Amino acid sequence: MSFESILPEQKGVEFRHVAGFPGYCVSDNGDVWSRRSRAGIWHKLSPGRNVQYGHLHVELYQAGKPRQFYVHALVLTSFVGSCPDGMGCRHLDGNPANNQLSNLCWGTPKENQGDRVRHGTVTCGERNGSAKLKDAQIPEIRRRLAAGESQRSLAREYGVNHGTIGCLQHGKTWKAVT
Repeated sequence: MSFESILPEQKGVEFRHVAGFPGYCVSDNGDVWSRRSRAGIWHKLSPGRNVQYGHLHVELYQAGKPRQFYVHALVLTSFVGSCPDGMGCRHLDGNPANNQLSNLCWGTPKENQGDRVRHGTVTCGERNGSAKLKDAQIPEIRRRLAAGESQRSLAREYGVNHGTIGCLQHGKTWKAVT
């Protein structure tokens, strides 16, 4: 058995080498390990967290140069295989920090968006940082449009473009607010 084939041992946990990165492995519970320092002894890496989305990432070194990888991508690639064209990683429970293999799968952007809607993590309505309107204003705007007020007058009053009011009126935006 070669030194390179030795993996950490932990009861109930499966490990796989990270392809192309000698001295690194990943576990099915979402941990990334290295033995590149500390005299060849395996140690768990402490991942960083993407501030905007909460995904965990680690730096792996190859030929002395660091490369950053998302932990979920390392887990899926190591245990399932490369990401199919047009697909991305889905976190089935909606928690971007849960990188257990049982919580991950490759999926289409449409499936990923459906997950976000199901988990309540999609930023629609006033939760969208770009929204100028509040959820509570939408029923009033719709009522006034139905009563015959113009899109332009409502747009001026609420400080938005008349196209925004038109999209709201025709159900293209703010669909979740009744």
